[in-house]
Amino acid sequence: MLAQKWQISDKEIRVAFTDFPYNAKVDFFPIPDKNLQIDHVQKLTDDSSPARFVIPITSKVTGPAVLRGVVVLTKADGSRTGWDVGNVQAPTAPSGATCCAT
Repeated sequence: MLAQKWQISDKEIRVAFTDFPYNAKVDFFPIPDKNLQIDHVQKLTDDSSPARFVIPITSKVTGPAVLRGVVVLTKADGSRTGWDVGNVQAPTAPSGATCCAT
């Protein structure tokens, strides 16, 4: 099973995936809910373990916001496996707070 570790702040969500086969390619496709606006996912590592991604939060989170996603693992032989991951809660900004660098 693919292991995952999430770090959440008011400006970004970071996730690392481990325990996947050597020489496998890992991709992450986030699925934010309606209260969470994000920018493009940035992959921080090559295809070695752990695979690290950062997801910038681009708006103030005003209500409950959850990030889910799909992780796709492509093995050296071209076969693919996918997992539904996440359901992490994004932090809600305090009243009057500003958010996000432009």
